[in-house]
Amino acid sequence: MQVPMSKVQVISTHRQLEATLAALQRLGVVQLEDAMVTAQGLGRLPRDIQVENQRELLSYLLVRLDSVLAALAPRPKSAAATGVPEAGRSFEAVVAEIRTGLDTVAAEVQTLTQRREQLIAEQQSLPRYAVTIRRLMPLAAEIPQLDRCETVALLIDRHFEHVLDTLRVELVTLTEQQIEIISRHVDDQTIGAILVFPKQYSASVNELLGHEHINQIRLPAELVDVSLDRTLSALQDRLEAIASEINEIQAALRRVAVIWYSRLVVWRAIVQDRVSALNARAFLAATDHTFVITGWIAQQDVPLLQRTLGDQIGNEVIVSELPVLAAEREQVPVILQNPAVVRPFETLIRLMAMPRYATVDPSALMALFMPLMFGMILGDIAYGVAVFAIAFWLQRRYRGTVRDLGRVLMMGAVWSIVFGFLYGEFLGTLGEALGLHPIFNRAEAFVPLFATAIAVGVIQIVLGLLLGLWRAICDRHLGHLSEKAGTLVSIIALFALVAVVAGLLPDSFYTPTLVIMLVGVVLLSIPRGLIGVLLGPLEFLGTLGNMLSYLRIAAVGLASVYLAEVANEMAGLSGNLVLGVIVASLFHVLNVALGIVSPTIQALRLHYVEFFGKFFEGGGKPFHPFKQADYTGRDA
Repeated sequence: MQVPMSKVQVISTHRQLEATLAALQRLGVVQLEDAMVTAQGLGRLPRDIQVENQRELLSYLLVRLDSVLAALAPRPKSAAATGVPEAGRSFEAVVAEIRTGLDTVAAEVQTLTQRREQLIAEQQSLPRYAVTIRRLMPLAAEIPQLDRCETVALLIDRHFEHVLDTLRVELVTLTEQQIEIISRHVDDQTIGAILVFPKQYSASVNELLGHEHINQIRLPAELVDVSLDRTLSALQDRLEAIASEINEIQAALRRVAVIWYSRLVVWRAIVQDRVSALNARAFLAATDHTFVITGWIAQQDVPLLQRTLGDQIGNEVIVSELPVLAAEREQVPVILQNPAVVRPFETLIRLMAMPRYATVDPSALMALFMPLMFGMILGDIAYGVAVFAIAFWLQRRYRGTVRDLGRVLMMGAVWSIVFGFLYGEFLGTLGEALGLHPIFNRAEAFVPLFATAIAVGVIQIVLGLLLGLWRAICDRHLGHLSEKAGTLVSIIALFALVAVVAGLLPDSFYTPTLVIMLVGVVLLSIPRGLIGVLLGPLEFLGTLGNMLSYLRIAAVGLASVYLAEVANEMAGLSGNLVLGVIVASLFHVLNVALGIVSPTIQALRLHYVEFFGKFFEGGGKPFHPFKQADYTGRDA
């Protein structure tokens, strides 16, 4: 459900500006809005050069702190504890301490990270040299052992083979015939060549090669004087040395983090708080002697705000509630407040959109229907236990969206176990061998299974239309009211008509129900004007299609049943117990993976498209209060 919100206005004198902002930041229950929108005719706070200079300095410090924390992340478990600087110290003294400490640790961290980046770059490039050297190794045996000679290796594309002949003539002339050129096709696309010549011609040869745009194989400096036949082993030795040095750097960074990480987190929070307070000035309106703050707050927190500012500021502050105008409805931030079992589903709602303020929060409805659909689709005791174990690990190992998804899967897994007993399924048909007796055998009772799936769809669609009808009444939107009412009337009349045809209702009901259905379609068409003559019936058919779409609950579930049955039959056909267990296990693992992904996607689609489309109004803005930064380092 959504928390009712209020709009508040805080007025005080200029000398209480810092104290008021600090009190609001500590309280953390007000989202600031531009006060100029409400307090028309007022101006902004006068420009303060000192404030702007301080904001610029602190923003720079914040960037540096973020950079160092990123280099030291993740936070070590044994990080040295630290506290918030004592209240008696001036902010300037705290900033001076931060700058001094940051200069110390940043220099050390920068040196280590720069060296690590150099090593990583070298680690990535050396294997490419190894590939090239392996191509040239067949030529290594033909290299003459000459003193005071230099060796140059070349790789030339076969399409430019003629270049090598021209180059040979020029090199022989340049070195006065004191050069040995060995070449060979090292593969289908490349010619390898090795040049051996006196070192006195080194500059001239390199200049010629550069002029002809021929790429030499340039090894790292430490391998230049190593013979070609030893280069591969030297490369491997170097790679091992690089890996060892990177590990040493990582260990050094962890040691730095143990000493500095917690302190840096606290410093970042202090700087972030001050930057936020300075930025908050841009939301204020002011006169020569007073300032005005406007913001959104949960209705339940208004007395707390009044009491806190009254105690800390005294008679120089006035806190009052402002009326929320109709034009401001879409600007009201949204706070969702649900029981713990429902909260994971709020994340799934936010993945699509936040509900607009004062509209229906579908989190509780999703918590009711989605695990049920998941269980209906998967419906296997063994698979449910496996999914529960995986989901339990996810919600313990991760935070945020992944943890919430893990909790959603845990609830779905419980329903899967329940439906597993109902279907009598344990790894598919093995349930019968274990003595499970199905109350409802979905592998055989197709018609009841499909009817149950459609019944779930009818319940959700009708519920969605009722919620949409209620919203139309609250908003006094006659068009939406006519549309939702017309759809509901048409659906009720359609089912009554089906009951007449099936003999469940007297034949005398046939004509009245047909008339009522036509009235419903007319009501559905009216909001669309003349084009509604065509769109109204199509919309009604679309709603029927939404209901039939719930057949996917049965279809996807049956696919899982048949895959489990195939797994068990493949195990029996193998003729070997061990091989049969391996084959069956592979299929069942695949089925579990599909059993996590497919039911989740299908249940989400049915909610997002078929169900929410009947009443959900997105576009809500999350509530972002003006509050202190996190001093624990979770956000650092």
